[in-house]
Amino acid sequence: MADKNIWVCASDGDVDAVKRYLDSGVSVDAQDENGYTPLQAAVSYNQLDLVELLLSKGANVSLGDNDDETPLHFCENVEIAQLLLAHGASLNAKNSDGRTPLDAAIDDENDELRDFYINQGGESSGIMSDEHATEEQLKALMEGLENGQISLADDED
Repeated sequence: MADKNIWVCASDGDVDAVKRYLDSGVSVDAQDENGYTPLQAAVSYNQLDLVELLLSKGANVSLGDNDDETPLHFCENVEIAQLLLAHGASLNAKNSDGRTPLDAAIDDENDELRDFYINQGGESSGIMSDEHATEEQLKALMEGLENGQISLADDED
């Protein structure tokens, strides 16, 4: 157990261990050297019980890592996305590359989450990831643009 920390325990879904860390004084928003939080770890690995626990302890749903990626950027399922949004997460938060959670869902080819974000008003930055966009990603982007569900408007002047 000496090699485990709150982030590993959150990723592994070890609710009891995370509770012990929190009870011993570790901040619910503790960040590792990359700015990664326990909430991001739990979200990344679809640990719903831990997401609920961390939110009940006041975890910040808007706290980004060193790349300004929020928990929604790491999200992989609709149920957790709904929970984060209900706790005030910003659907169109931009990371340091200007990319949104919708962009991450498109990159992951997660159609269910992509469609959920679009239906909630999610916007794509139009910026593709470091890897080249797949044909499916481009098709989804074009469909979203054509039907008005995706906006490429830049909010900053």
